Amino acid sequence: GMICVDSVGIKWPFRIMTSVGTHVPFHRTDCGKRSLASISKQSCKQMIEGSIGGSLKPDPTNVKALKADLRSIRRNGFILDCEEFYNGMVAIAAPVMDGDGSYFAALRCHGPVQRSSLVDAEALKSMLFPAFKKILASLFGI
Repeated sequence: GMICVDSVGIKWPFRIMTSVGTHVPFHRTDCGKRSLASISKQSCKQMIEGSIGGSLKPDPTNVKALKADLRSIRRNGFILDCEEFYNGMVAIAAPVMDGDGSYFAALRCHGPVQRSSLVDAEALKSMLFPAFKKILASLFGI
Protein backbone atom coordinates (compact mmCIF):
# COMPACT_ATOMS: atom_id res chain seq x y z
CA GLY A 1 0.00 0.00 0.00
CA MET A 2 0.89 3.65 0.31
CA ILE A 3 2.62 5.32 3.25
CA CYS A 4 1.86 8.88 4.32
CA VAL A 5 5.21 10.70 4.48
CA ASP A 6 3.99 14.20 5.30
CA SER A 7 0.81 15.87 6.45
CA VAL A 8 -0.20 19.48 6.95
CA GLY A 9 -2.82 20.02 9.61
CA ILE A 10 -5.40 22.70 10.16
CA LYS A 11 -6.68 24.20 13.38
CA TRP A 12 -10.35 23.46 12.79
CA PRO A 13 -11.95 21.67 15.75
CA PHE A 14 -13.49 19.03 13.46
CA ARG A 15 -11.01 17.55 11.00
CA ILE A 16 -9.75 14.33 9.49
CA MET A 17 -6.00 13.74 9.61
CA THR A 18 -3.84 11.06 8.03
CA SER A 19 -0.85 10.72 10.32
CA VAL A 20 2.67 10.42 8.96
CA GLY A 21 3.56 6.73 8.72
CA THR A 22 -0.02 5.60 8.14
CA HIS A 23 -0.28 2.68 5.70
CA VAL A 24 -3.27 2.81 3.36
CA PRO A 25 -4.32 0.31 0.67
CA PHE A 26 -3.72 1.09 -2.99
CA HIS A 27 -7.16 0.01 -4.11
CA ARG A 28 -9.30 1.99 -1.65
CA THR A 29 -7.66 5.40 -1.42
CA ASP A 30 -7.30 8.35 -3.74
CA CYS A 31 -3.49 8.40 -3.48
CA GLY A 32 -3.23 4.65 -3.90
CA LYS A 33 -5.39 4.64 -7.02
CA ARG A 34 -3.42 7.60 -8.36
CA SER A 35 -0.28 5.49 -7.87
CA LEU A 36 -1.79 2.42 -9.56
CA ALA A 37 -2.86 4.54 -12.52
CA SER A 38 0.73 5.70 -13.03
CA ILE A 39 2.33 2.28 -13.50
CA SER A 40 2.17 0.20 -16.66
CA LYS A 41 -1.16 -1.42 -17.37
CA GLN A 42 0.47 -4.86 -17.14
CA SER A 43 2.00 -4.14 -13.71
CA CYS A 44 -1.29 -2.66 -12.55
CA LYS A 45 -3.19 -5.74 -13.75
CA GLN A 46 -0.78 -8.00 -11.86
CA MET A 47 -1.24 -5.99 -8.66
CA ILE A 48 -5.03 -6.03 -8.97
CA GLU A 49 -5.15 -9.75 -9.72
CA GLY A 50 -2.56 -10.53 -7.05
CA SER A 51 -2.62 -9.11 -3.58
CA ILE A 52 -5.21 -6.42 -4.28
CA GLY A 53 -7.46 -8.80 -6.17
CA GLY A 54 -7.33 -11.22 -3.24
CA SER A 55 -8.77 -8.61 -0.91
CA LEU A 56 -11.49 -7.78 -3.42
CA LYS A 57 -12.44 -11.40 -4.17
CA PRO A 58 -15.78 -11.48 -2.35
CA ASP A 59 -17.22 -8.94 -4.82
CA PRO A 60 -15.82 -9.12 -8.37
CA THR A 61 -17.67 -5.91 -9.27
CA ASN A 62 -15.17 -4.09 -7.04
CA VAL A 63 -12.36 -5.04 -9.45
CA LYS A 64 -14.40 -3.67 -12.36
CA ALA A 65 -15.09 -0.44 -10.45
CA LEU A 66 -11.38 -0.11 -9.62
CA LYS A 67 -10.42 -0.55 -13.27
CA ALA A 68 -13.00 2.09 -14.26
CA ASP A 69 -11.53 4.47 -11.65
CA LEU A 70 -8.02 3.88 -13.02
CA ARG A 71 -9.17 4.64 -16.58
CA SER A 72 -10.74 7.88 -15.32
CA ILE A 73 -7.54 8.85 -13.47
CA ARG A 74 -5.40 8.25 -16.55
CA ARG A 75 -7.79 10.39 -18.60
CA ASN A 76 -8.30 13.24 -16.09
CA GLY A 77 -5.03 13.28 -14.14
CA PHE A 78 -6.71 13.33 -10.73
CA ILE A 79 -9.00 11.20 -8.55
CA LEU A 80 -11.88 12.01 -6.26
CA ASP A 81 -12.66 9.91 -3.18
CA CYS A 82 -16.07 9.98 -1.53
CA GLU A 83 -15.96 8.04 1.73
CA GLU A 84 -14.29 5.08 0.07
CA PHE A 85 -11.67 4.49 2.74
CA TYR A 86 -12.67 6.76 5.61
CA ASN A 87 -16.35 7.20 6.37
CA GLY A 88 -17.23 10.88 6.39
CA MET A 89 -14.31 12.05 4.20
CA VAL A 90 -14.09 13.41 0.66
CA ALA A 91 -10.76 13.96 -1.08
CA ILE A 92 -8.93 14.76 -4.29
CA ALA A 93 -5.45 13.59 -5.25
CA ALA A 94 -3.16 14.67 -8.07
CA PRO A 95 0.23 13.24 -9.04
CA VAL A 96 3.66 14.69 -8.49
CA MET A 97 5.92 13.42 -11.29
CA ASP A 98 9.72 13.44 -11.13
CA GLY A 99 12.10 14.93 -13.68
CA ASP A 100 11.71 11.88 -15.94
CA GLY A 101 7.91 12.07 -15.87
CA SER A 102 7.60 9.07 -13.54
CA TYR A 103 5.17 9.03 -10.64
CA PHE A 104 6.89 10.28 -7.50
CA ALA A 105 4.10 11.04 -5.02
CA ALA A 106 0.52 12.20 -4.69
CA LEU A 107 -0.63 15.54 -3.43
CA ARG A 108 -4.04 15.38 -1.82
CA CYS A 109 -6.56 17.47 -0.01
CA HIS A 110 -9.40 16.07 2.04
CA GLY A 111 -12.07 17.08 4.50
CA PRO A 112 -15.14 15.89 6.37
CA VAL A 113 -18.38 15.54 4.42
CA GLN A 114 -20.04 17.90 6.89
CA ARG A 115 -17.90 20.69 5.47
CA SER A 116 -16.87 19.43 2.00
CA SER A 117 -18.50 17.80 -1.00
CA LEU A 118 -17.13 16.12 -4.11
CA VAL A 119 -17.83 19.36 -5.97
CA ASP A 120 -15.73 21.24 -3.38
CA ALA A 121 -12.96 18.66 -3.67
CA GLU A 122 -12.90 18.81 -7.47
CA ALA A 123 -12.72 22.61 -7.31
CA LEU A 124 -9.41 22.21 -5.45
CA LYS A 125 -7.70 20.78 -8.53
CA SER A 126 -7.07 24.35 -9.66
CA MET A 127 -4.86 24.68 -6.55
CA LEU A 128 -3.31 21.20 -6.58
CA PHE A 129 -1.81 21.30 -10.06
CA PRO A 130 0.09 24.59 -9.50
CA ALA A 131 1.20 23.27 -6.09
CA PHE A 132 2.72 20.12 -7.55
CA LYS A 133 4.53 22.24 -10.14
CA LYS A 134 6.13 24.15 -7.24
CA ILE A 135 7.10 20.83 -5.64
CA LEU A 136 8.69 19.73 -8.93
CA ALA A 137 10.66 22.95 -9.12
CA SER A 138 11.82 22.60 -5.54
CA LEU A 139 12.77 18.91 -5.68
CA PHE A 140 13.85 18.43 -9.28
CA GLY A 141 14.61 21.92 -10.58
CA ILE A 142 11.92 21.58 -13.24
